[in-house]
Amino acid sequence: MRKKKGKIVILGFIIVIIIVLNLYAVYFMLERNNDKKETLDMLEVIDNNIDIKEDEINSDINDNKNIETMDLDLNNLKNINSDTVAYLKVESTNINYPVVKSNDNEYYLNHSFNKNKNQEGWIFLDYRNNINNLDNNTIIYGHNRLTGTMFGTLKNLLNKSYQESTNHYIYFTTENNNYVFEVFSTYITSNESYYLKTTFKDDNEYLEFLNTLKTRSTYNFNIELNSDDKIITLSTCSGSNDRMVVHGKLIYKN
Repeated sequence: MRKKKGKIVILGFIIVIIIVLNLYAVYFMLERNNDKKETLDMLEVIDNNIDIKEDEINSDINDNKNIETMDLDLNNLKNINSDTVAYLKVESTNINYPVVKSNDNEYYLNHSFNKNKNQEGWIFLDYRNNINNLDNNTIIYGHNRLTGTMFGTLKNLLNKSYQESTNHYIYFTTENNNYVFEVFSTYITSNESYYLKTTFKDDNEYLEFLNTLKTRSTYNFNIELNSDDKIITLSTCSGSNDRMVVHGKLIYKN
């Protein structure tokens, strides 16, 4: 009898665990759906509060390439979130977002643009970067969401069709300047911090850093680099431990 009662107790315990796990899964799913809806609603608010005008760059500057700059006012976005420091657009993706910055690289991993708790997170600038005078390496982070929001479509830049096209531009607008970067490296790497350096002891160290980023690329974009160049780095997760990384070289500023 005791053995039978023991088996019944164990079976009951297992059933309770299964019920708890199922309830947690349902709760988690509802939370994620709410987060996704809030993110989409927030994107609609942003669209209604910003007017993006695109101007073509003089062909003498861009060597007859089809490059445009974004002309926009960040003030309306700053009224929604005072942490707004820039606006980011990446060709061949859905990435078209205001960029925020806090005093760490943690807060916007689980907060939306309106600062509500949200697992979708937001697109944010590395807290070490200076938005008023760009560092050698300006770093921007975002989650890789299956819904295609945040950096969910950054993986498009690994596609052969993208790499063999001529439209490899990243547009980055701050309060004072419009910047255009040209992609020179795309790859997936392990979860490491090497490519996240923002300062360098001298030109030789920086040039070695640039050459390493270039040789890591899954495709040769044939972009020349030197120690005077400034770059932008976009970083997102790829799987549980890997990172997808994109680097672009600054080719235009006004």
